[in-house]
Amino acid sequence: MGVAWLLSDDDLDPALALGGLRFRKQVAYAGEFLARDPGRDQRFTLDTEYFEHAVRTHDELLAAGVDCPMPIKHTDDPEARRGSWLKFERGRDSKGRESLFGVAEFRDEKAAELAKTANVSLYIPPEYTHAETKKTYHRPIRHVALTDYPVLPGLDGWEAVAASHTGRSNMAKIKDLAKTLGIELKDDADDEVASKAITKHVKTLSDRVATLEKEIGKRETTEEKKPPAKIAAGFIALARESRESKLDAFVTSGHLTPAAREELKKTWCTDGAISLSLSEEGPQQDAGWESVLATIKANGPVLSFRERTGPQTTARLPGGGITLSQDENPLIKDAKARAAAHKVGE
Repeated sequence: MGVAWLLSDDDLDPALALGGLRFRKQVAYAGEFLARDPGRDQRFTLDTEYFEHAVRTHDELLAAGVDCPMPIKHTDDPEARRGSWLKFERGRDSKGRESLFGVAEFRDEKAAELAKTANVSLYIPPEYTHAETKKTYHRPIRHVALTDYPVLPGLDGWEAVAASHTGRSNMAKIKDLAKTLGIELKDDADDEVASKAITKHVKTLSDRVATLEKEIGKRETTEEKKPPAKIAAGFIALARESRESKLDAFVTSGHLTPAAREELKKTWCTDGAISLSLSEEGPQQDAGWESVLATIKANGPVLSFRERTGPQTTARLPGGGITLSQDENPLIKDAKARAAAHKVGE
């Protein structure tokens, strides 16, 4: 035989403003109680252990497709139903007592008017067996009725809540988030356990990020303080000699004038240019130098044997009075432009 526990609502605010169809209601608090049934009295105890059991069992039944009705008086008559209990949860009431709360949804606005005056009564049978799965549940909450015959006095009243406060959907979202983060939770973990696990995981990640940022900052500071590598003077001299010999060869072959050679030496044969070529950034700088040489060679000889004319400048060749024209031509301009583009030098 089931035991109906009739719970009172002495502290209910009659001026309660209805904020929709969903309400949170205290349905029990911890203690020892006496239920007076016709012909006999029954004593029972409510404690946090049972509250946890009731929450877990309700969630399992709800997941299996068995809801928790909210009828007028204790009955299974569907005509007496005024809504459903969507969630149960532990908490403390306004007096600081360990309590069990339920979130209910009335079927319509007229039914929700009952939140102004109605009391509640838990119906907890010794056992309930699911018709399809054949699984037996011990002492589940099978319905919470609206009644005017309470046993427990001084319960907190109805409190309108947001429509999203259903428990099942929110819990599902929390568990999905935990799964996404790689957190393993037990099947019976409630929203509080899940929330704490997620908070701990996020804090751990934040601490790791902070540690990595510090390490990166230290490395960047060390690299900034690290002086540039010094290149031995002997290496610089050898590299300069190599470059100058290549330019001299182009003068001999008629690809460059001596004046153009001197201009290119100012850009590509200085200590700064040579040092850069021998440093970590050498490949990029050498690519620019080789590009200039390739351009000079590809354009062919640019000097012609002719007499001085007009504003041309000349260079006298050894052993004769023949002059070589050394007007600045597009080739020289191109070489200078490449040098400027690579921004090399002292």
